[in-house]
Amino acid sequence: MDKVNNVTACLKKLYREQEKRPTVEDVLFGHRTLSYTWYRLRLFGASKGIGVFLHFVELFLFFNKLRQDQFLELALLRLIIGLFEAFWWGELEGLRTGVRRDLELFRLTRCQRRVNAWYSFAVITATAILAVAIAILIGGEALYMGSDRQFTVLYLFCLLFRLAASILSRTVHSAVYGFSRVYRPLWSIIAGEVSWLLTLILLWPIYNLTAIIYATLVSATVSAVLTIYFAAPLYERLHLSFEQQDSHFRGQRVNLNMHLTLPVASIKSLKNCGKLGPRFSYFLSGLASVSMRVGTLLIMSFFNMDRGGFIALFWTVFFFVTIPLLDISIAWANLFYFDLKKYGSSLFGFAKPKMGRYLNFISYELGIVTWIISIGIGYFFLREDMVALLLGSAFFFILRSRLAAAQMRAFCQEHYFTLIFSTVAVGLAMWALNSSELLFLSRDLAFGGILLGAILILEFSMRFWPKAIKWHHEFAYADWLKHFKDYLAASKSGEAYVTIIDFDKNYKYTELSIQQLAESLKAHEFLTMVTKTKALYFNTLQKAEVPWSRARLYLLTGGGVRTSYQKKVTKADLENIVSLPWLKKLPLAIATPEKFSAYLKEHYPKTLRINLRAKKAPFVMDLVSQERHIVLRAAYRFSFFKKPVQCGRYLVLAFSKSDGMEELLLLPAGGHNSDYLVNHLIALESYTILSRC
Repeated sequence: MDKVNNVTACLKKLYREQEKRPTVEDVLFGHRTLSYTWYRLRLFGASKGIGVFLHFVELFLFFNKLRQDQFLELALLRLIIGLFEAFWWGELEGLRTGVRRDLELFRLTRCQRRVNAWYSFAVITATAILAVAIAILIGGEALYMGSDRQFTVLYLFCLLFRLAASILSRTVHSAVYGFSRVYRPLWSIIAGEVSWLLTLILLWPIYNLTAIIYATLVSATVSAVLTIYFAAPLYERLHLSFEQQDSHFRGQRVNLNMHLTLPVASIKSLKNCGKLGPRFSYFLSGLASVSMRVGTLLIMSFFNMDRGGFIALFWTVFFFVTIPLLDISIAWANLFYFDLKKYGSSLFGFAKPKMGRYLNFISYELGIVTWIISIGIGYFFLREDMVALLLGSAFFFILRSRLAAAQMRAFCQEHYFTLIFSTVAVGLAMWALNSSELLFLSRDLAFGGILLGAILILEFSMRFWPKAIKWHHEFAYADWLKHFKDYLAASKSGEAYVTIIDFDKNYKYTELSIQQLAESLKAHEFLTMVTKTKALYFNTLQKAEVPWSRARLYLLTGGGVRTSYQKKVTKADLENIVSLPWLKKLPLAIATPEKFSAYLKEHYPKTLRINLRAKKAPFVMDLVSQERHIVLRAAYRFSFFKKPVQCGRYLVLAFSKSDGMEELLLLPAGGHNSDYLVNHLIALESYTILSRC
């Protein structure tokens, strides 16, 4: 009895902890927005706060020990290395997307090969950077021995070392970050900064300014090792590891922690790079990531091109002083990358405007906070000389933070060309502004207007030119029907051939079996489940093709297919949805929203209906925190396979339109014959998408 009580107490404690922890689903349902913001930003704020302090320590030492030209050189080197890191993070979008897709389709072998290919490429890239760094160190030591330039060479070496370590750690982290968050305690997040400070304190009496070099090397090593260490458990949970491809170890898997201690890249893994590794299309995502940071550098450069020497020096010092604050106003958006990707599917169309409003709200808050701090920092270093310009920089900090929110949303929606174009537009506008005769304070306001223009470009592109959905083998029925309707409208003949597959009613297919069936079809055929026992796909070729033989389908599904046949569908058939061959037995007589609501109220009075596009869902508080996430994923599965999903106390169904899920239906579990209700939902989706109304 005591053991039962202990288990009950542990479960209650776990329940309370989960209920206290806010999730992004709370934001989507319109609840606990501030709690989620604090939960997501608290560790980020602590880490960046320590980073700002350490940056000022480094800045103070540089100011007192280096000449002005050396100071500017070091600032430029840091900015250039930062751009290389941003490019690599953007290029890793190909790895994150590929791993996410492979794991969703249970392609573990393909996912394993993809991770190996990227890891091998990262090792070779990091090794090449280290070789360049060592060559610069040896050549610089020989050339500038005993001169002031020696410190610049050493600092460049440690920056390149940090870049190589970052490439390795970011690659290992991104391989699992595409599918799951990597949770880390606070001490591991600030360990890199703390190790930098401790190393500097210990070595300063011995090496003086050179202690900064050793501190940077130690900090980079600690940060990279901890990133890999906390990402390693997720590889085991996702059934991934790094596989040795050498002939001696062929077929053996090596533990992640052991393997990553060896700077060895498999040559055979590199053969997969053309298919699974870095490609030119990922180069665009890298450039888009760089463009998210280049805008700030353009502003800095054009401020410094002013004709007055004092103004140029002031803004150089001011921007270098406030680099950590600028980084905060940009890097905070990376925290919500996973949330944007998690609900980036077309079925979660309701989430895009909600996440957009939420990120805009955070951007204005952080912009104001970083601007206020920058005023204090600028006044401390520069006194009262340029207080008016510091006040005018409000436009820059607030709008730069707002631009970061728009850029991250555009990046997650794969608007890479738009991101690059917006940065080019900012550069051209800066060039035109620099050649004008505006007063400097008016120019500061004009820079704010240029940032606002870049924001409008991104927002306009995301709203009016949404990124086309990539053609996958499987579609939710609403997606499939919309694309089928668009295809018929664009077709010259105005007709297409649809193959209808009827499964046996007792066939217990799974998601994996349907996905394998979809992959077995040709690339120009797209599969969807229209009911629990009926699948269909259409041919994008004008010429009719012979449908797959029943024997072939029978073999692929392990005896699950009862029959299959092909029908020609024209534009006229879509105008009268009753004539569609796969909808003839559905209850189309009540397929209007009004009649459906009346039917639901009469037969299922205890059903919870949650409008996903409303600002707040009134019934969502009936769900515990974990249920909100599970319910949305269950609705996602229902939209694909048209089978109600049991989720705790509820049976989950969803109604979708052509732009994603519109409404959730939560039936109390137990004693319901939901098949007829599912047919009503299918009929309502068909009526809504195909009707002229």
